[in-house]
Amino acid sequence: MNTGIAPDKEVTSSLILGATGIYVIDELDLGPIKVKLMRPDGENWSLEQVSEVEKWYKRFLCLSRKHPTVSIVPTKPIDIFWHYHILDTLKYSEDCQNIFGYFLHHFPYFGMRGDEDAKNFEQAFNHTKELFSREFTESLDNLRKFFASSDAKESSDCEGTECGGTSCGKNNCDGKITSDFTSRPIFLH
Repeated sequence: MNTGIAPDKEVTSSLILGATGIYVIDELDLGPIKVKLMRPDGENWSLEQVSEVEKWYKRFLCLSRKHPTVSIVPTKPIDIFWHYHILDTLKYSEDCQNIFGYFLHHFPYFGMRGDEDAKNFEQAFNHTKELFSREFTESLDNLRKFFASSDAKESSDCEGTECGGTSCGKNNCDGKITSDFTSRPIFLH
């Protein structure tokens, strides 16, 4: 898969230059995670959806590597992919060590701890979208077209009617999204 991050592929980003961990990201074997996401007891995503999200998830990892002190805020589909990667604990731990040199922790409460935190979250997400556009010359909004057939919101803090706000993107929501292209989770290390 061409994520636009391997050194032997056409590169349009300064992200690649000299970053060994970035090369490792493009070579990650996320096949078993993709299979789980496509299963009915997973997210029931299509091959096209899971392949597109894999590309953006790898880009998320690249940004996290390049900007370790910045809050990189994933969209809901990227966050779901990240959750499934984390659930394969041994693989995730090894992958983090190879990419970052440490375990990349997930902090799912950013934006939920009051008005100031919500404002900081919104600013971080807007900055994340700018980073994606600048580093990969493609808008993060392009991911939206792969999930445009559901009534569920695109946010990790979705309160959509399908799931009652308890598990947006899971089971009844089919992991599909439409508007409000935001997310809640970030990482801390």
